[in-house]
Amino acid sequence: YNGDFNEIKNNLNTCIDAVNALVADANMLAEAAVEGRLETRADASKHGGDFARIVNGVNSTLDAIVAPVNEASAVLEKVAERDMTARVKGNYQGDFAKIKDAINTAVGNLDGGLTQVATGSEQIVSASGQISAGGQSLAQGAADQASALEEVSASLQEAASMSEQNANSAQEARTLSEHAQTSAGRGVDGMKGLSDAINKIKTSSDDTAKIVKTIDEIAFQTNLLALNAAVEAARAGDAGKGFAVVAEEVRNLAMRSADAAKNTANLIEESVKNAENGVGINAEVLKVLEEINDQVNKVSLVMGDIAASSDQQRAAITQINSGVDQANRVTQQTAANSQESAAAAEELYAHAEEMQNMVSTFQLTDTITKTGKKNTKTKATLREAA
Repeated sequence: YNGDFNEIKNNLNTCIDAVNALVADANMLAEAAVEGRLETRADASKHGGDFARIVNGVNSTLDAIVAPVNEASAVLEKVAERDMTARVKGNYQGDFAKIKDAINTAVGNLDGGLTQVATGSEQIVSASGQISAGGQSLAQGAADQASALEEVSASLQEAASMSEQNANSAQEARTLSEHAQTSAGRGVDGMKGLSDAINKIKTSSDDTAKIVKTIDEIAFQTNLLALNAAVEAARAGDAGKGFAVVAEEVRNLAMRSADAAKNTANLIEESVKNAENGVGINAEVLKVLEEINDQVNKVSLVMGDIAASSDQQRAAITQINSGVDQANRVTQQTAANSQESAAAAEELYAHAEEMQNMVSTFQLTDTITKTGKKNTKTKATLREAA
């Protein structure tokens, strides 16, 4: 074409090339956006006029879109790396501000939740350590108490055996004291009978002494009569010689009777003295036997009280022994429960420590350092308790 037609043709071709270039850059940017290559941009210098402004506008739009996306991506990458301190800090508007707030809120909530988990796990570790230490201490104390109760039970059983033996011995002694009491009573009755017999013997001796005294008086009178007869025979001379002989014999007989009566009186007097001594000794023996009888009665009463007290003591020791056995069973059960509690606390501590170790891998706001220190201290405390 010539003239204006050729100029129109050239302008149309130039316009078509510009539109094609714009469409090509638009397709390229669209394909890159679909493929996620958001850093791709079109070259605005290849375009002119409004097309260049359109390309610059699209590039600016992509920059406005990519900036919050990149920052959100960076924050999410840090969160993926367990850094809960990351936040979207750019100044955005509209929907980008909503995205910023949503991401920051989500990360903040996750941070707060993990912080509470860290604090809770720390408290659980501390509490489980204390529970484990307390359970171990209680189990040890219960075991010691059970051992002491077993020793007390053995001692009580031995004491019960000794008390039973003492009760049997007291009962036997009571029986023997009753027999002794009976024998002492018989002895007192026998001594009373013997005292009566000795008194009768003394009375008979006294009466016999009176008779001997009478015999001695008769012999004395007979001797006097023989002397008088001898005097009268001497006066009669030869006629009285035979009578003198008889009088002499009577005198001799009277003297022999007097000697016999004297000897008999001496013997009877000695017998009376012996009888009197026997009466005194018998009275003393009777008094002693009565005192023995009284003491035996008191001993019998005391032995009865001892036997009754021994029976009560045996029953009390048996009851105490039963109570100690029950306390021993309860203590052993307490020790078993304490050991189970300590084992459960140790298992809880292991789970809490595992949770704390997991949480400690997250970088939280103002909590990780304190948690780590307390965790170490709790570990040491639990190991000492174990």
